[in-house]
Amino acid sequence: MRRRQFSIVSRCALCASEEESRNHLLYTCRETKKVWLIVSNWFGHLATPKNIEDAIAARKKHSPLIKQLWQACVISSIVQIWKARNKNFMRSRI
Repeated sequence: MRRRQFSIVSRCALCASEEESRNHLLYTCRETKKVWLIVSNWFGHLATPKNIEDAIAARKKHSPLIKQLWQACVISSIVQIWKARNKNFMRSRI
């Protein structure tokens, strides 16, 4: 719809306070920041990723094994955030 010049404002299915975008949903939403804070703390990171580039860059500081674990945690976190988004989205449509 956006490609055809329709203006659609969709609220984030997790926080309902901002327009949903990929970056907002996966990294800057107040709900997903909680997930990234926990994951970042597990690996001793002082900052949470703000986008996929930050998430990729964060793994460069570690040994090969920890890099693989970080990558697995990032992928798992993104999948779980997306599943939570879909669940909340479907629940709000009922």
